[in-house]
Amino acid sequence: VVEIPPYSAVYAGVDILFRNERVTVDGSFVYSDYKGSAFAADTYCLKPSAFKGDIAVEYNYNRRIFAGVDCRFASASTLADSSYEMPAYANLGIELQYVTSRRLSFWLRGGNLLDMTIQRDLLYAEEGVYFTLGICLKL
Repeated sequence: VVEIPPYSAVYAGVDILFRNERVTVDGSFVYSDYKGSAFAADTYCLKPSAFKGDIAVEYNYNRRIFAGVDCRFASASTLADSSYEMPAYANLGIELQYVTSRRLSFWLRGGNLLDMTIQRDLLYAEEGVYFTLGICLKL
């Protein structure tokens, strides 16, 4: 059994949402600060990112064509002794959708357009720009 030393966290966040007939803006931003013996130099606990968030903007033309851009980001996470750091990242993406009928649409998504190494978890890193093409069927 691994026992986690005590720590305290302070955080503040804000969520935003704006929507009208054509434009939707949705976002979330969080600042957090962690202190305590869990993050002492000899504990090897990774201190979480101080800043995290995401924002998405979508425009629609006559509820037929949708175009959007989004970004998820986080500041670096480090060990207390600075011997290891998970780097900061910004995952910029785009999305396009064409609605042909109430039951059928086609979409395209592109992600990591800044070609950064995105490491949300300690042992897994995502790399490279990607694109996904899809069909949406509503039954």
